[in-house]
Amino acid sequence: MINEINDNELVKSFYNLVPYFKYYFEDELVFTISNTERFLLVQDSENLKMASKTGDSIPSGCAADLCLKQKKPVSAIIPEHVFGVPLKTMAVPVFENNEIQGTIVIGTSLAKKEKMSNLSSSISNSLSEISTNLFDMVSGVQKISETNSAIQNFIEETNNNAKKTDEVLGFIQGIAKQTNLLGLNAAIESSKAGEFGKGFSIVANEIRKLSQSTKESTNQINTTLSAIQSSINEIYSRFNNSNLLLENQSSELEEITAAIQELNSNAVLLKEFASHM
Repeated sequence: MINEINDNELVKSFYNLVPYFKYYFEDELVFTISNTERFLLVQDSENLKMASKTGDSIPSGCAADLCLKQKKPVSAIIPEHVFGVPLKTMAVPVFENNEIQGTIVIGTSLAKKEKMSNLSSSISNSLSEISTNLFDMVSGVQKISETNSAIQNFIEETNNNAKKTDEVLGFIQGIAKQTNLLGLNAAIESSKAGEFGKGFSIVANEIRKLSQSTKESTNQINTTLSAIQSSINEIYSRFNNSNLLLENQSSELEEITAAIQELNSNAVLLKEFASHM
């Protein structure tokens, strides 16, 4: 059995190389050399401290233990309870005369992997939530746009109906003019009739008053309807602008949603990548 580092040339060669590994790998590395019972070397790093130390017995379930049992190179994820830190390890057996005499193990920290996995999960979840909220926003904007379009059509129809009143007003104004002319003619005929036309004169005056009243009422109605049409046109214009704005916002939200869905897909890929680190 190997009792010291110098007892085996392979172990000795690896031991001599340990100080140089830091130039090729990150700082969070650990190295162990063991015989079949205990660690001849436990070399951890400043950023990765192990619970086991040189001279300690090999704990069950670690890479060295698995390698000794299987008598072949072993790659294993070692849970935190074994050494106090989670590790990804690669163990290589050391043979003498075809008998396994020990192991050489290199381990790397899984802390960064877990952080990356947790971060990617958090990003993925956040993006999924944002994507869902944006989808709801797009649906809401589209519904508002549809409602505005219906209101806009109603306003347009109301505006067209309001314009038709111009024909009615024109017709009433024509009657007022004809009535006024009739009253004027009646007054002339009444004056020609002299004493016998007094009663007819009263009727003629009433007709002219009716004509004048109709004309004034028609002008008032025309003024009111013009104001209503102006207001309807203003509402129609604002609704049209509102619809254009909503359509643009809906389109932009759909683009943002698509971009976030792509980011979400990338976050899932990042999570899968982290799981294989």
